[in-house]
Amino acid sequence: MRPQGGDGQPTTQTAFLQLVLLSSLVGVGRAAVRDAVGFVRSRTRVYSQGSGATAAQDPLVQQVIGRISARVAAAEDAVLAAARALETARSATGEEREALIDAAELRTIQAQLTAVPDVLSVTTKLFEVGGASATSTSRALDRHWRNARTLASHNPVIYQERAIGDRLLNGTGLLYFWSTGETTTSS
Repeated sequence: MRPQGGDGQPTTQTAFLQLVLLSSLVGVGRAAVRDAVGFVRSRTRVYSQGSGATAAQDPLVQQVIGRISARVAAAEDAVLAAARALETARSATGEEREALIDAAELRTIQAQLTAVPDVLSVTTKLFEVGGASATSTSRALDRHWRNARTLASHNPVIYQERAIGDRLLNGTGLLYFWSTGETTTSS
C-alpha cells in the first residue's frame, strides 16, 4: 500500500503531526520529573519507614526519581529518532523517497508506542515520592497526568500496536490519515 496524501502523493504530514503531539508529551514528562525533584528537595519530613534523614536522602525516593528520569529519556530518544527519520524522508528525492516516508511513519508510530506508556507511567509514579502531600491542589502535580492523558488520547495506542503487528506479520501498509468516525473497510 502506498502512503498517500489527499493528492495521491506520498506524504510525511501524519508523522509530522504525530511528532508535534509526542514532543509535547515528552515536555510534560520532563516537567513532571522537574516538579517531582523540586517537591522532594523541599520536603523536610520523612516517613517513619524511610531510610534517609530527608526525603532526598531516602534510597527508595532516589530510585523513583531515577526511574522516572530514565523513562522520560527513553521517550525523548524515541521521539528524536522518529524526527531524524522524518527529516531524512522530507529531504529525500527520487525513488528512495517513498520508502523513507514509510520508514519515518513506522518509526513515528513506534515512538508513540514508547512515549505514551513511559510518560503516563512517569506522571503516575511521581506521586510515590511524597505521599498524600503530593496530591495537594496547591502543588497541582496531577496536571502532568491530565496533560499526558489528553495528549495520549488523541491517537489511541492500541490501534497503532495492531497496525505495526499487522504490517510485520502480513505486510499490510500503514494508514497515513487517521480519523474518527470513518472506517477504511469496504462493505
